[in-house]
Amino acid sequence: MLRMLRYFVVLVLLILVAAATLRSFVSNEFISLARVDRAFTIATSDGLFFLVYNRVSFDSDPEYEAWRELMRTVQPQRTERWQLRWDVENRGVITPMPSVLGFGYESSSRQIGMRSGLTGVTRSVDAVQLPAWFALLALGGFPLFRLIQRSHVRRQRVEQGLCVSCGFDPGPGYLTCPRCGQNVRPDEIFSKGSTQVQR
Repeated sequence: MLRMLRYFVVLVLLILVAAATLRSFVSNEFISLARVDRAFTIATSDGLFFLVYNRVSFDSDPEYEAWRELMRTVQPQRTERWQLRWDVENRGVITPMPSVLGFGYESSSRQIGMRSGLTGVTRSVDAVQLPAWFALLALGGFPLFRLIQRSHVRRQRVEQGLCVSCGFDPGPGYLTCPRCGQNVRPDEIFSKGSTQVQR
């Protein structure tokens, strides 16, 4: 049951990544989890995925209070609590990084709030750029690898005379595995014409 749930989650993620990749050529999309002083963002643009972590640090508590007041005026939707948002922007908002095969990383830190009179406020941004083909390959490769591995394990169990489902050795003459209840080598048993089949 847990295995099927894992495959279902991977399949849903694969479909979402494929849809986001196709949509990224039409418009930029942002999914962000944010509050007043930090935000985690996943964005797509032109077949690229961006994972961005923004955080704002303060030298003292009064600066933090002043920043909160400023944010209430500028972005009233940003509060102390974490909020999930989805935005669609026009093309050209995200600038791709210099990269090798679409992979990239940037980190920056700068003082902000000079125009608003705030000092001691620093914004740090860490961004990772991934090509869509890598995300699709990573998600699609896992089920394919497990399928090949499962087929190999099944073949080995049949050759060793074990239950193909759980690997238990039920011994000769059993049609169903005493441990898991699955069929055990029914083709082999019927081909031998065994009449003393135990259950």
